[in-house]
Amino acid sequence: MKQNINNLRPARAHTGFTLIEVMLVITLLGIFLAFALPSFNAVLQRYRVSTAAHRIADALQFARAEAVRTRNNIAVGQASAPVDCTNGTPANWQCGIDVYATAGTPLKTVPASGLAAMNVQIVSNHAPGTTIAYSPMGYTVVGNAKGVDSFIYIWPAAMGTDPSDATRVTVIHTVCATLAGKVRTVASYITNSADCTID
Repeated sequence: MKQNINNLRPARAHTGFTLIEVMLVITLLGIFLAFALPSFNAVLQRYRVSTAAHRIADALQFARAEAVRTRNNIAVGQASAPVDCTNGTPANWQCGIDVYATAGTPLKTVPASGLAAMNVQIVSNHAPGTTIAYSPMGYTVVGNAKGVDSFIYIWPAAMGTDPSDATRVTVIHTVCATLAGKVRTVASYITNSADCTID
């Protein structure tokens, strides 16, 4: 009697996953994501704040370089025509920042979209200031007088309006613009220019 060749093949195991295995994997992934999501949000927040701080620092460095190159005072301040944004006082820059030689004619702009969901506030030591101006020598100036050290604080808008609040200490960035014209970005709340170091 002739043996059937098909009977000599080994039985094939079933491939794929059972419904129970798939449900178990989905449940475990959900648990891992629940633990990872808060720390991921914190990392994302710090990244956004850092990116905004570096955009502002770049604008200040550009203004200083233009002042030296053109031998004119160049200022940096709140955007003159913000779109769909409420600036509040001139010290609040979250609706955009203009670099200009003459008000209303920006040489460079940091748009509000680059500062989305951020609070951006400028504070100057020894004198109120809502703009930073650079002289042809590269120093900061206020009118015709010597300038002051200025600090620009950047932090998430969801964290309130006070930059000195300790709850945002790991998120806030400070852009220091010293009287000598130096610009530094620091990943903390700074009120003294001696504390301004490269991060």
